[in-house]
Amino acid sequence: MPEINDETLPDEEGMTRPGVVKAVEKFKLSVYGENYDEESDMGTGKASDASKKQKKAAENGAKESANYNWPDLADNGHVCFLVFQTRWCLS
Repeated sequence: MPEINDETLPDEEGMTRPGVVKAVEKFKLSVYGENYDEESDMGTGKASDASKKQKKAAENGAKESANYNWPDLADNGHVCFLVFQTRWCLS
């Protein structure tokens, strides 16, 4: 496989120029604030409560989805009915 030059990557030499470094630091300061600790934001490798909740919701959705014969529902035009019926029940 031939080597491909990724044109979307930033110019490494240009990114190390003092003016660019200063601009990046100003941007980080304006976005994250003065008390931002980049290393502590990388996490401990443990799943947060939000990610656990999201994973559980995805697993529940996969289980629920397995209860339906999607090709048959699509062929008979019942997918839209099922979606709106479920939404109606949840409201």
